[in-house]
Amino acid sequence: MINEQWYIDYVDYFKLIATNHIKIQHTSTSDYELGFVRISLQEAFLGYQRKDWKIGSLVLELIDPTTRLTHLEGGIQYRTLQGGFQIVGHHIDGDNDSQIKIMTEAEITATDIITRMRYNSRGGHPLWSRSFDAGQDVTYSFITYNNDGNWAGVRVLFDFRTKHDVCIYNNRWNDDVLNDEFINNDDLECIK
Repeated sequence: MINEQWYIDYVDYFKLIATNHIKIQHTSTSDYELGFVRISLQEAFLGYQRKDWKIGSLVLELIDPTTRLTHLEGGIQYRTLQGGFQIVGHHIDGDNDSQIKIMTEAEITATDIITRMRYNSRGGHPLWSRSFDAGQDVTYSFITYNNDGNWAGVRVLFDFRTKHDVCIYNNRWNDDVLNDEFINNDDLECIK
């Protein structure tokens, strides 16, 4: 189930990845983040005002996940999440070689991260619930942003699953869910 602590753990996981990867080397001070930032899905596709990171350094931009409920398997409802991140770097204005170098390093770094995620999932990391072990599609897109300062890199999107509580919590409704004529009697054991 997605909750506040899960989201904190999700952000912390990727912040640790950004801290430990030698191409990103995230550091944090009281007023400045270097190498890691959270962004919305809209910012990922439309761009946003990036900080003035030095040319050639890579940044992990963690995209807030989207979610959808999926089918029941053996009576268990799953929530499928689409997570994503971008690895971007600032290149020299008008220098195609600099842009290509950033995009290549970003792709290699993104692949390192996806591989680490798979190994963490196989090892039982609670964030992935073993749902990212193998076989999931991972989408890479090369990206360039020239409207906000010569940035290039790669966007990575991936799916993973968590179990979802399908119970109705009666205390979250103004009416009495137990007296709802459209709730099947077979489902009453899951009303709390």
